[in-house]
Amino acid sequence: MVSEYVYSPHVDFFIDRVDRDSGYEMASFHIHHKYEVYYEIEGSRRYFIEDAAYIVNAGCVVLIGENQIHKTASLGDTASSRIVMNFSREYLDKIMDIFPEVDFFSFLSEEHNHLLSNITVKQQNH
Repeated sequence: MVSEYVYSPHVDFFIDRVDRDSGYEMASFHIHHKYEVYYEIEGSRRYFIEDAAYIVNAGCVVLIGENQIHKTASLGDTASSRIVMNFSREYLDKIMDIFPEVDFFSFLSEEHNHLLSNITVKQQNH
């Protein structure tokens, strides 16, 4: 069984949660003109970004920059759950107005900054 929850009140912001009972293979690589934050809630996936591959376990966060080719693939036929947020540069500009001391663009665009692994259980719950 697949359950999906989607919230996208603005054209420049999108959030999606999917819970799957079994493995799932994305049909093809894709690209979009938005940033992406991917959070693995349960299970494990293989995440391909440009010419690199990462193993993403529960509690891992993946950052995707604008126009980066990527896709995910199953690691076996097991259950998994994830949350994905996509947001535009314009949306991030509005946030940067509130937090001028934080350079979100350089952080999200770092070439080797894709996988933020092992966040604490407290951070996961939050």
